Amino acid sequence: MKKLLFTAACLLTLSVGSIAQSGSGDLDSRVATVTRDMSVKLGLNESDYIRLKNINRENMVKADEIANSYKNDASMRTQKLQELQTSYDAQLRTFLNNKQMEAYASYKTTGGNFTALEGDKK
Repeated sequence: MKKLLFTAACLLTLSVGSIAQSGSGDLDSRVATVTRDMSVKLGLNESDYIRLKNINRENMVKADEIANSYKNDASMRTQKLQELQTSYDAQLRTFLNNKQMEAYASYKTTGGNFTALEGDKK
């Protein structure tokens, strides 16, 4: 579990750098791409897609803020990104059903695009 969190934090940290370098057009594109991918794999309806897209956008912005605020303190940056990931998971639990949460958990263990903070692996 610790290894998974560490790996996720590292991936988040790396992807945050790319978010920080991109403009809002790139942000919109990444939000749409990640949300579409997750929507298909989680089997979301239109209403849930919209909720997920808003959560993904919010989390990308927060990750960027964390990266900028803690760019000289890797351990604090990692801790804050882990807290953000925990919050993200909790937000998803508010509207995903059990089957969708299982699919989301599968993403996390297989290294798929399970968060809006992780870059595309294509």
